[in-house]
Amino acid sequence: MHGKILNIKNNKQSGVSLIIAMLLTSFILSLTFSISNIILRQIRMTTISSNSQKAFFAADSAMECAAYWDRTASTSPAHMNSLYGSAVFGSSTTNFTVGTNPINCGDDVNNPYSFSKTVSLSPESTESNFYLSFGEDMCAFVKVTKTPELTNIYTRGYNTKIDTATGRCDLTDAANRKIVERGLYLRQ
Repeated sequence: MHGKILNIKNNKQSGVSLIIAMLLTSFILSLTFSISNIILRQIRMTTISSNSQKAFFAADSAMECAAYWDRTASTSPAHMNSLYGSAVFGSSTTNFTVGTNPINCGDDVNNPYSFSKTVSLSPESTESNFYLSFGEDMCAFVKVTKTPELTNIYTRGYNTKIDTATGRCDLTDAANRKIVERGLYLRQ
């Protein structure tokens, strides 16, 4: 009789050990999943931050470029000129083409892409639109509206390249490619 009681105690103890082992394994597994989830979120945040920074730098560089060329006469880069009639983005009807374009920003010799300029006589104003490439993973759209009294510069920077076929920032499949847009506005 004494032997049977001993076997029952051993079976009860091995059952408790199995439950403790399962609880411990479940705890370690849930802790591992929680830490993995935190790490993956941090990696995503780092990627978003990096993409946002590239987009902001593209917008800021485009803003600086447009502001510089707005104040610089096309015939004499050293001469500061804010006159509406002769400023690059003013009422001058000079044709801007690749090679003869007075605007020079970034390393891409084709900058600016898709340049267009509309001169309005009533009210007296101009609107210039163009794209700038800042390498493989940064480009910007620039819109300059100018009157004899005021210049507004709007820029939109993106963490993507220029599509040379269209002359615009490549925004195809933007959600899957995680393309970020950052904008700036300058009034002078």
